[in-house]
Amino acid sequence: MEKVLSTKTDLINQAFENLGIKGDMEGIKYLREIITCICAGKFSRKDNFHKVVFPYIAEKFETNNASIERCLRMIILQSWYTTSDEEKRANLCSWSVNSQLAFSNKEFILILAENISRKCNAMNQEKDKINEDSEQE
Repeated sequence: MEKVLSTKTDLINQAFENLGIKGDMEGIKYLREIITCICAGKFSRKDNFHKVVFPYIAEKFETNNASIERCLRMIILQSWYTTSDEEKRANLCSWSVNSQLAFSNKEFILILAENISRKCNAMNQEKDKINEDSEQE
């Protein structure tokens, strides 16, 4: 039985789980915060991660850009090389399963955030439709 997802946090957690990203990995809070901010529209695809995104996260978590970049790179590499289910990986982020190279930090984050935003929007539209149907009855 598939788990019912009710929030953006649930979608993020499911995406992490599908990619083999463990909750205890160093830097998971950075990745979660960046994805949440992108989904909320705080950052855009055009923003320079080194000049805008990483400094914001570094300030929030009282660390430095280099630490954030290093942690994110380790998460991405760990996910890339330990996720054996290529179909899950491909479905989640529309990745080319033939690629042997992991994405850059920015590519990985933007693809993941876009996928989560799309699912969240679809989920919200479904909730709105259900609410409209119940109001008409």
